[in-house]
Amino acid sequence: MIRFFAFYNTKTLLITDFAVDKVKKRHGHKFEIITSIKDKSSLDQVKPRILRQFPTFHVKEQLSPTVIFTKEVREKLKRKKLGTKKEEVTKLKISQTMKGNGNFVGKRHKEDSKFKTSIKMRNNKNVVGTIWIYNPRTFKEMRIKKDEKIPEGFVRGRDPDSREFTSF
Repeated sequence: MIRFFAFYNTKTLLITDFAVDKVKKRHGHKFEIITSIKDKSSLDQVKPRILRQFPTFHVKEQLSPTVIFTKEVREKLKRKKLGTKKEEVTKLKISQTMKGNGNFVGKRHKEDSKFKTSIKMRNNKNVVGTIWIYNPRTFKEMRIKKDEKIPEGFVRGRDPDSREFTSF
C-alpha cells in the first residue's frame, strides 16, 4: 500500500510504502494522510493530481525496492545462511526477549488434541498408586505415592480452582 503523507510544518509531501508507525518514528507525528493506493501501477496517474494540489511542497519518495527472486536465487541465499552461527549480540537480544517465557506462551491446545492426549494417557502406569495433595496457604499441588506420609500443611486432593472438569 502506497500512501501520500503531507507534512505542513516542513512543507513536504512524502510518498512511501512503509507502515504508518515507521513514518511516525522517522518523520514525527504531525502529518496528514492525503490518499493511499494499492499498487505502484496506478502511481503514475495519482501522483500528478496530488502534486497539483500541493504545488509549493517538496516531494520525497521512499519506496522500498521490489526485488523478485527466482527459485534458484532463493535456494542460493538459503544455503548461504544455512549453518552460520549467530553473533553474540544477536544471541543476547534473543535471550533477553525470551527470559521468563516458555516456548508455548501465547498458544493453546485445541479441544480435539486435548481429547486425544487424554485418551493416550488413560492407561498410563506412571500415575498408578499416587495421590494429589494440596497446600491451601501456598497454593502448591503435588503428587505423592499412596503409602507416603502427607507433609505438614498439605491436604489430600487438588486445588478446587485449578481443576478442569471435562465431559467425555
